[in-house]
Amino acid sequence: MTHPDDLAADVAQFNRVIAGEIDGYMLDKRWIRKDGRIIDSIMSAKCLRRADGSVDYFVGLVLDTTERKHAEEKLRRSEAHLAEAQRIGHVGSWIWNVATGECLWSEEHFRIFGFDPDTFKPTKENTQRLIHPEDLPLVEQTLERAIREQSNFEVDYRLIRPDGAVRYHHGIGRPVEKPQGEPEFIGMVVDVTERREAEEALQKLQTELAHLTRVTAMGELAASIAHEINQPSAPSSIIVTLACDSCENPAHKNKFVMYSPTLSKMPTAAALSSPESGR
Repeated sequence: MTHPDDLAADVAQFNRVIAGEIDGYMLDKRWIRKDGRIIDSIMSAKCLRRADGSVDYFVGLVLDTTERKHAEEKLRRSEAHLAEAQRIGHVGSWIWNVATGECLWSEEHFRIFGFDPDTFKPTKENTQRLIHPEDLPLVEQTLERAIREQSNFEVDYRLIRPDGAVRYHHGIGRPVEKPQGEPEFIGMVVDVTERREAEEALQKLQTELAHLTRVTAMGELAASIAHEINQPSAPSSIIVTLACDSCENPAHKNKFVMYSPTLSKMPTAAALSSPESGR
């Protein structure tokens, strides 16, 4: 029995045959079996007519496409899930034909590079023009070695997108054996810009924190020295050795500061930490 949702299309084509508009038709059609199971099919029907043009009889063919339909649906779901996973992870996949230079990119790959898949045809040449000039030699050397040795590769580089934005990428690839003998590579590219920016921000914060810790420690030291010198039994003078890891001048790495009660005031922490304070 014809599936109710497909009945109207079938009847419409059948009526066109009866009316003499066409002699046959083909359509995708579902059937409901006696056991209730629904099957997919491609149905083809053709009529033979009498001398007066009326339909004498039909010849039909039904091809069961249920398994193929299920496989196609499974493949569509898998591709949709893969595309969504790549979008979330900022990961694009690619295939590169070494002989022709042609590349096949996933949808997310186009998005990462900032191109429209309908207007941009990726090749090795026009892709490498987007790589930051300072990183291009490393990328070229990496690819040449991978081709020569037929080996896997990984490379980090900066990409300049069409809108001028600079992005950090991590590329991974491996060779694929083909019966024709044409070398191909398959791989992926990961946009790691946000991670790199977070790492740089963390490093900057750690540097500032280390500097603040040193300044605070020297301030506490200065206060302690002032307290000791102000005691009745204090020596006439005191020499303090300070370590200054942040000084660029090696001569200032260790600072010797002499303080005497005859001085008007104790050097401040900022003064102790400055390159000019060493003597």
